[in-house]
Amino acid sequence: MNYKEITEKRRAINLFDPDRNVTNELLSEMIDLAARAPSSFNLQPWNLMVLRDTAAKEKLKALAWDQPKVVEAPVTFIVLADMAGGPPHGGKKLAGNVEQRSHGTGSA
Repeated sequence: MNYKEITEKRRAINLFDPDRNVTNELLSEMIDLAARAPSSFNLQPWNLMVLRDTAAKEKLKALAWDQPKVVEAPVTFIVLADMAGGPPHGGKKLAGNVEQRSHGTGSA
């Protein structure tokens, strides 16, 4: 399957079977596949929370515009950006250098 086919066949799922069992093996496979997605410097600067507990999902639902699917899904992922997961040479230093260069050359 090529990228065009993948893009054309993708779909959003909004109805879930809360009683469906999602095994730990399947979750591990999903997470491993997600980790293969490209990211800047290939650092995968994210952390993942996996919610199965209904009470925890209810708390999240209250923060997610009361979307029922947050609780209805048998497993809910929370993807958290790792703001410290920057490039090995330090993102702040690079940003400062880039800013100085753009001002020094007169380019935007």
